[in-house]
Amino acid sequence: MSTTEKQDVFPWRSAFEVGIGSIDEQHKKLVDLINALATQTIYGDGPVDADAIFDELVSYADFHFSDEEAVWRSALAGDGWLTGHQESHLEFVTKISSIRKIYLENKSDAAIDDVLSFLTRWLALHILESDQRLATAVLAVRSGKSREDAKVIAEQKMTGAMRMLIETILSMYENLSSRTLNLMREVHNRQKAEEALEMLSRKLTDSNTDFQRFAYIASHDLQEPLRMVTSYLGLLEKRHGTVFDDEGREFLHYATDGAQRMSQQIHDLLDYARVESQGRELDPIETTSVMDEALANLSITIAETGCNIEVEQKEFPVVLGDRGQLVRVFQNLIGNAIKYRDSSRPTVIRVEVERSGDEWVFAVGDNGIGIAPEYFERIFMIFQRLHGQAEYKGTGIGLAIVKRIVERHGGRIWVESEPGKGAKFFFTLPDDTAVSTQAQHPSQDQLQI
Repeated sequence: MSTTEKQDVFPWRSAFEVGIGSIDEQHKKLVDLINALATQTIYGDGPVDADAIFDELVSYADFHFSDEEAVWRSALAGDGWLTGHQESHLEFVTKISSIRKIYLENKSDAAIDDVLSFLTRWLALHILESDQRLATAVLAVRSGKSREDAKVIAEQKMTGAMRMLIETILSMYENLSSRTLNLMREVHNRQKAEEALEMLSRKLTDSNTDFQRFAYIASHDLQEPLRMVTSYLGLLEKRHGTVFDDEGREFLHYATDGAQRMSQQIHDLLDYARVESQGRELDPIETTSVMDEALANLSITIAETGCNIEVEQKEFPVVLGDRGQLVRVFQNLIGNAIKYRDSSRPTVIRVEVERSGDEWVFAVGDNGIGIAPEYFERIFMIFQRLHGQAEYKGTGIGLAIVKRIVERHGGRIWVESEPGKGAKFFFTLPDDTAVSTQAQHPSQDQLQI
């Protein structure tokens, strides 16, 4: 598998645990395999090693199914529930064998996508429905309940609103997982293409137009099932929210939060594409007023956090630029400095600029948590995050948009930092006399998103 950052197409949640340690650990292993396969499919530079993947799946199934069935058999030997569960295991082996046969005949990447789609839905159903029921019954028997009483307890847990929630979550994964995977793969491929051609053509006009068209179509393709999922989740909470137990409400929270985060990712992806297609004409802009507007937009956050903003110069230069986009650059960089502040000391953010040859070098520095050198390039890539959602909210696209805006203006952006010692972001803009011939505007026939 690739060593690239793993993509959690099927994120593991503590609520998925069935309460039997050995089985939960084996489920986590299969989840890791699914996510590693997704990562290889999205970011792999060469062909996917399908034979190794199928071998690992078969090996996992042989061990896990045998071990899991032994646990169920200890309390439910000869019961119809156990028979049905064994049939589910057989379905898994049969489906994987079928997909493997198709792949060996055609060597098609579509077979790998089929594996991911099947594994994601099968695992969700297997854990949320079958394993949860059986584990509840087994644990009840172990606590001294009779088999019949244990089955009643398990059935009660899985009826009514809980089953409706399970179906909602399964529908969400079925509608969105394959589209999300394809979207992430295409975005990554676009990035690689842009990097390879950057030295030949800075603007990549044709490629950017294609990307803008793709982002527009993909976002609409994703938004419709996402709206349906969000609508039904809201309806489910409104009509049946009082019926859920704590676990059910936790599932509903995860599903709703996932839908909201995907909606934000789609919105941010469109913003990324629109840097070129909806950028305004580059006119002489006073960057002093640009920075003042960015600070005004952040005034509430600055006041709430008590950050000290120091501006080294009274007057900043005039450059050729798109005012709205340049405001976004300053606002994002200063906003990030506030967001990643070090709570152990007062936050100081310094904004400065100096002339260097035929360009202006702007800098936004802070005394926050800092960034390790190995992440200096990664932070400017689309959807790349260094921290989890629990630590810092966001989609990981803000700096990618900033980089795209700066490059549209003929500039560069980079960072200098040490962990625990703050970070300093630099970006350049050509002097207004030097950029007058470089102003780039979208053509009339360019796609308007």
